[in-house]
Amino acid sequence: MGVTVWYFVRSGPGELNPLPRARVERFFDGARMPQDDGVLRYVQVVVRTENRKPVEVGRIGYFQHRVLRNGTLDREHMQEVMAVASEAAFGGMVGSEPSRGVVEASHRFAQRRLENVHQWKPSQAELAALRALVNRKAGRRLL
Repeated sequence: MGVTVWYFVRSGPGELNPLPRARVERFFDGARMPQDDGVLRYVQVVVRTENRKPVEVGRIGYFQHRVLRNGTLDREHMQEVMAVASEAAFGGMVGSEPSRGVVEASHRFAQRRLENVHQWKPSQAELAALRALVNRKAGRRLL
């Protein structure tokens, strides 16, 4: 059993298009990508495979990144997102003990902030488009 990752870019409301993995990687290295009001929105679909044939969707993520006017990644904002991600992952491991009767929950609030700045919620039209694209790419019904 193996795993592969498929990407689809949101080109406009209700529209998704296949996005080669190499293009996603180049974007993080400084290449330009299409944007929607200063934000790149894309879908990451993790697919389990057997003999290199898709058999099951493992996970779907809806991510967004701020981009500059020229279509490149806003690295300053990305650093802020990474700081929030670190707080969400490790914020509950504070070195000092919380006050008696106080529940340490800063990591939970950080997780919510991270979801708000790094993820987007697809519309029904986008979900339908994703279903059609994934099933077409798989050559069978996966979604």
